[in-house]
Order: sequence, then C-alpha cells, then structure tokens
Amino acid sequence: MPIYEYKCGECSHTFERRQHFNDEPVDICPSCGGKCRRVIHASAVIFKGGDYASASRAREQESGGEFYESGKDFFKRSGVSEEETTERMKTDDITRKMIKDAGVG
Repeated sequence: MPIYEYKCGECSHTFERRQHFNDEPVDICPSCGGKCRRVIHASAVIFKGGDYASASRAREQESGGEFYESGKDFFKRSGVSEEETTERMKTDDITRKMIKDAGVG
C-alpha cells in the first residue's frame, strides 16, 4: 500500500497515511479539523548507463554516417549556403502562414 502525505491548509500540519489506491483521500486535518490536501512530490529519476550524446555520436561514426559538430560544420559539408537555407526557411514560414490563413490543412 502506498503512503500519501497530506498538509492542512489552515494550520500547516503535515501527516502521512497508508491507503489503498481506491480509498478516498483524507480531507479533514486530524490536528485542527480544517481542510487538508494530498501533497504531490516529483518522483526521483535515476538514469543509469552512459551518456546518450556520446553514445549516439559513437554509433554515427561506427555506422559511417556523418556527424556534425556545429551548424557551421553542417553548411560546410552540405554545400548549401547558410543564406540559402535562411531564405528557404522564410519562404516556408510565409507559405505555412498563407495556408493557415486560407483555412486549408
């Protein structure tokens, strides 16, 4: 059975209750009789293993795929200029706006 933490909104008293999932939450403070609510905590997440970025980079290099260190490196290797890419992006934005304004899609 899980243990839930509650906190009173009037006297700030905190307490725990072991309850089934189907049980109704406690809404009356045992200390002052005021209204209380269940306290929600973020769960602890632990990532075990290697670093995803370096593992991904290693897989790319092993498979013979290209790995770009930076945006400038991408433009150098691709043969497409940064200015051309920026112009294409502007055109795409204008096209998307026109389609949205027309109510298509």
